[in-house]
Amino acid sequence: MREYIGLTDKEVENARKKYGFNRMTPAARKSWWSLYLEKFSDPIIKLLILAAILSIISGIFTGHILESIGILLAIFLSTFIAFINEYEAGKEFDILNKINEESPVKVIRNGIAHSIPKTELVPGDILMLESGDLVPADCKVLESLELYLNESTFNGESKPAHKDEGETLYNGTIVMHGNGVALVEHIGDASTLGNTARKAMEHTGNVTPLQKQLDSLGSLIGKVGFAVSAVLFITLVVRSLISCEMSLSFTWETASIVLGFLMIAITIIVVAVPEGLPMSVTLSLAYSMKKMARENMLVRKLHACQTIGAATVICTDKTGTLTQNRMALSYSNLEEEMESIHFHLNCSAIDGVGSPTELALINHSESKGIIQRDFMSSSRLISRIPFSSRTKFMASVVEYEGNKLLLVKGAPEVITKFCTNENDSRFTEYGEYASKGMRTIAFASCRLSLEIQLPSIENGHEAFIEICKANSLTYDGFCAIEDPIRKDVPQAMAVCYQAGVKVIMVTGDNKETALEIARQSYLMDGTGKVIDGAGFSRLDDESAQEMARDLKVMYRATPEDKLKLVRALQRNGEVVAVTGDGTNDAPALNYADVGLAMGSGTYVAKEASDIVLLDDSFSSIVNAIKWGRTNYLNIQKFLQFQLTINFVALTIALIGPFIGIDFPLTVTQMLWVNLIMDTFAALALAGDAATDKVMLKSPRSINSFIINWKMLANIAGEGLVSIIILMHILLDIDMNDPNEVLVLKKLTVFFTIFVMLGFWNMFNARTLGNCIKSPFHKLDSNWWFVIVAAIILVCQILIVEFGGDFFRTSPLGIRIWLRIICGTLFVLLFGEAMRLFQKS
Repeated sequence: MREYIGLTDKEVENARKKYGFNRMTPAARKSWWSLYLEKFSDPIIKLLILAAILSIISGIFTGHILESIGILLAIFLSTFIAFINEYEAGKEFDILNKINEESPVKVIRNGIAHSIPKTELVPGDILMLESGDLVPADCKVLESLELYLNESTFNGESKPAHKDEGETLYNGTIVMHGNGVALVEHIGDASTLGNTARKAMEHTGNVTPLQKQLDSLGSLIGKVGFAVSAVLFITLVVRSLISCEMSLSFTWETASIVLGFLMIAITIIVVAVPEGLPMSVTLSLAYSMKKMARENMLVRKLHACQTIGAATVICTDKTGTLTQNRMALSYSNLEEEMESIHFHLNCSAIDGVGSPTELALINHSESKGIIQRDFMSSSRLISRIPFSSRTKFMASVVEYEGNKLLLVKGAPEVITKFCTNENDSRFTEYGEYASKGMRTIAFASCRLSLEIQLPSIENGHEAFIEICKANSLTYDGFCAIEDPIRKDVPQAMAVCYQAGVKVIMVTGDNKETALEIARQSYLMDGTGKVIDGAGFSRLDDESAQEMARDLKVMYRATPEDKLKLVRALQRNGEVVAVTGDGTNDAPALNYADVGLAMGSGTYVAKEASDIVLLDDSFSSIVNAIKWGRTNYLNIQKFLQFQLTINFVALTIALIGPFIGIDFPLTVTQMLWVNLIMDTFAALALAGDAATDKVMLKSPRSINSFIINWKMLANIAGEGLVSIIILMHILLDIDMNDPNEVLVLKKLTVFFTIFVMLGFWNMFNARTLGNCIKSPFHKLDSNWWFVIVAAIILVCQILIVEFGGDFFRTSPLGIRIWLRIICGTLFVLLFGEAMRLFQKS
């Protein structure tokens, strides 16, 4: 190594003032209060706030404010639960990505080698690197002694890159082999890693499919509620004018009547708004978030639990996602003894440290019980020339069992030129494996005279080449090494295609390797297009969109190419999930609808992601999609349940004033129905576990309305049955009957039947989507549902039997209870009949 002085203390001080410390500015974390306030942007929450304001206005005039308190409580609980789940996920993520900024690096300052924390590096420092070191900043190589780096986190290339003098080393890459001296040029945010990090943290402004659909639902509910209330208000006013109950001239009596009609209209709006919906969405997302965490998926953003279920395309990298990012020997035609000699004695890797290629050879040999250290104990290394990317071979002279052996390994086309047994059929066999994208290595050897003079390292490879030519080298065979695919990938890929989810592999690797991995993982099915990154980057936006429709593999891709692909797919109307583990994946992870980072990936990749796959497993992506689809289905189940109740309540509220009953349910009774009961139902229906059946359908369209035709039929059918039953009870109630006890009893029966009809409709809602065969199917796997159903039933009994004046109830007795429970079962039987009709 040459002599270096490095920076002086004064130069370090000046550089520190100019450039600061070697750390990247962390992603700005939102304050807890701003994170909480974000939850009020939900469209349904906005509608609830409006309903609360109207309810408060009504309460001021009527003296009833419990409904207002109930709506406000619903708003608080929904927003708080959403906030606390994302806040806790953020804290877990920070712990996961905590970087040890004080890890030591070796520098030369004042002519002396020092070990300093990497945060204290400054531009101009002379950095000393060796195998296993993480490059802490962007540097320029001053000296290289067979310096090889793993740059897969930047370019997706699993093959170690050889670095010569004058070449650049990037922050975050790893020294796999050799030694080097480098000049620090850029640190922290100014490094390539820092620049990529900033782009990865940009706010994209993407709106999730669920947000779009809830926007549409909130808008529809608001319009329907206001329209119905306006029609009702006008109808009541006109009726009163025709019947001469009030006159057109202003009097306090007229004002009082109009105010009463206005309060009824406001009640209609409040009844129309599904107070439990935000709670249902939040609880369902939170439940999925917790379940996914148990299956090694850390959800950083709550909406990602659901959005991943809408994914139509997965853009996945190759290295570390489809493959294990670990080189392994796939084939060898060497004799077993020659394998041991070549793999262990002509090898610079030792104790698990070295290039991935050499470690693959050692692991293969040790899997047969031949331990490197034990084997080396019977030999002595005399001389070695390390591998050179220029000559494409390495050579060692060793003393083994009394013989002096020359061992050579390298590129087959180079090694075979040194060998004399050119008629060996194995000379050309390696071509078959090279065409499959595997790395092929040839081995040759010969015995040397014990008296032969060997060249020193300073004489270089040329001297060894002369020795190889002067001696009769024997071709011993070759081996093929590959980065194997993960064992779960083919099955996971098959499930993706079964679910209508397209997969595109985007890699920085060469075409042959990319296509071979695509073949092994069953990504290529004989159709689809293949293009290199440079070719894709040259396409205009329209051509890129056309190419993206049928694309299966993009090789030699840069981060910009991957980002361009994501945007092209999104313009095509696709919901795009992007997987990745490297810094190069971060921009695409950020701009995708869902970014899925690997747990072993870089800090920048995880910071840009929505979900972190802690086990790095491609099959976890399938599980994430399954949970996302289940989550959406559970939200639809609750919507069917909630909107059936709202449809019934709204219809009764509309009819009531025309038969002499302004509204047959009191404010406290509606509070129980709309808040407590619906919240419990949200818990129950969110608890149905993910099933494989949800993966038998194609992804839902992001433009489809969240209420589908089947749900609408169920809401209408089950709602009408409930309305008929309730109107039969309601028409039997005479509010002017002097027997107040009898009237109270009938009103209590009406209230109880109303709740029990909703209770059985909760069972009907479980079957939505045909993932559950019957309302009672697999109840033992969802104890939440059983517990919640029991709580609702018990609470209703307690309210009726002991609610008294507060709930306006009268005890019913066992016989009436049994008649109500059995009678309301009709709605469950009707639902089952509808399901049989829909299947036929």
